[in-house]
Amino acid sequence: MSCPECESPNIHTDSVTGEQTCMTCGLVLKDRGLVQQIPIYNPFEGDNQQKVNHGEFISPNKTEYVKGSQINYMDLQRIKMGEDRATIYRMRREQLKTTNARKDNRNFITAMAILDTLTVKIPTPNYVKDEAAQIYKSALRKNLLKGRIIVNMIAASYYAAHRRYGLPMKLDTVADMIGLPRADLAHAYRLLHKELGKGKNPFKAKLDKIKPYIGTIVAKAKLPMEVEKRSMILLDRAIEMKLTGGRSPAGMAAGIVYIVAKLELNLEVTQGIIAEVSGVTEVTIRNRYRDLVDNLPEYNYDPPPTRVNYSAHHPENK
Repeated sequence: MSCPECESPNIHTDSVTGEQTCMTCGLVLKDRGLVQQIPIYNPFEGDNQQKVNHGEFISPNKTEYVKGSQINYMDLQRIKMGEDRATIYRMRREQLKTTNARKDNRNFITAMAILDTLTVKIPTPNYVKDEAAQIYKSALRKNLLKGRIIVNMIAASYYAAHRRYGLPMKLDTVADMIGLPRADLAHAYRLLHKELGKGKNPFKAKLDKIKPYIGTIVAKAKLPMEVEKRSMILLDRAIEMKLTGGRSPAGMAAGIVYIVAKLELNLEVTQGIIAEVSGVTEVTIRNRYRDLVDNLPEYNYDPPPTRVNYSAHHPENK
């Protein structure tokens, strides 16, 4: 390997950063090599350790072209008036031009601003937010956003991140918070699921989706913790009896919570309250109630009377 500038074979490779530099003319051949492993300072391990943690960690929320330090207005205010401040201002202006030079980079910055607004309205763990940013970035690389609205795609990525981790989230909730029609959001999600949501890392996580809904319903309905504990036991019993197949997780969770609160603990809770906090209809709750109570022998429930075929006893049919 030789230098393309001076054709000197004297090339030095940094074993830590992976940077390659010509020792003859000083040309940097490769400036993005291995990621430097920075030791993390832990204040609980004493003062004997070396404090060498500098800079912020790389996050999927950052663009690929701006991963270093950025100059902001707070930095300008710390510098006195004069040539130094004018120089820093020009550096900031050039940095912003470099950041917004690429169209896909501007697209990603706009999407991350929308994602920040969405995560403020709906409290979201950081790992879900990072996953939503990564899904959107993958869609951007595959050129799936051409001719599509940014708001729809980032909202669909946010919903897909919840699906990937098996967390309870509804399309209606995301659509209401972002101000989008549900049909547009569903169309954008189907596109992401078709192109990105299959293979080794699908959007549909292989987790129990009913348990998170039970905790959410109990918390929103302000029911005691005993309801959640007994609901988990009843859910395991329903799974053992194979009564949850093909059922909506929210509807099944609402039916289980209603059975426990009404039959086991005799609490004053109505189907309307459970339906309001769970986002399902009262008819769904009644159907899940019948499915569980009719098939679980531990509940003393008289089944509805069988329908009599009166046409067989009609005189004209004899």
